[in-house]
Amino acid sequence: MEITIGGFFWLLFCIVVGTFASNRGRSGLGWFFLSLFISPLTSFIILLIIRNNQQNIENNKALEIVSRSREDNYNTKDEQIKQLLK
Repeated sequence: MEITIGGFFWLLFCIVVGTFASNRGRSGLGWFFLSLFISPLTSFIILLIIRNNQQNIENNKALEIVSRSREDNYNTKDEQIKQLLK
């Protein structure tokens, strides 16, 4: 009986770790299986220590938007110069 209850809570905490990892931009399924094998507490601590992947993705998107707008501005200025030179 005690093993069943312990196993239930082990699985429950593994699901919590997987969900937490997914919310941080990591593979929820991968972290679920990792926590299943090593331990949910250890996996959770590792997730708290490593950098939030979601922030990296958002930062990369923001940098891409800025670089696109700069390219558009340069292209527009080049076109204006060409029109003035004609």
